[in-house]
Amino acid sequence: MRDLLLIFGAALAGALAVGGLGAAALRLLGGRSIMAHIWVLIAVTVGSVTAGVVVIARAMFLSPTTCGWCW
Repeated sequence: MRDLLLIFGAALAGALAVGGLGAAALRLLGGRSIMAHIWVLIAVTVGSVTAGVVVIARAMFLSPTTCGWCW
């Protein structure tokens, strides 16, 4: 159960970081077209999934004992 909570927390942190950047981008694009907003939404969705996968993969496969220079 502990591992599942760690995975959830790490993925949530990555999604919140990317989501915060997306919210800032949407704020800057206030007067633009709806297509610009949709492109930001798509980029945030893909970026959130990618961030979660990268964080979890790094935690699972790149431990300090196997890859000392990665940390």
